[in-house]
Amino acid sequence: MRLLKTMRHLKLKFTRIARWSIKFSRISVYKITTVTREALLLSRNCTANPLSSILKDQRNFSKAGQVS
Repeated sequence: MRLLKTMRHLKLKFTRIARWSIKFSRISVYKITTVTREALLLSRNCTANPLSSILKDQRNFSKAGQVS
């Protein structure tokens, strides 16, 4: 009996989460796609990508440290 109760409870929880996710999935998917598109565009031209330039700087610093 306890197992059935927990299963029912989990089912209710899951349906609630599913409804919520369905409600917000359209917005989130749209946001994710736009963000990823922007990220890809940035990563293509490295000059506009701050992360890659930072990583390059760090590599250069580490190399300079090893040389000296």
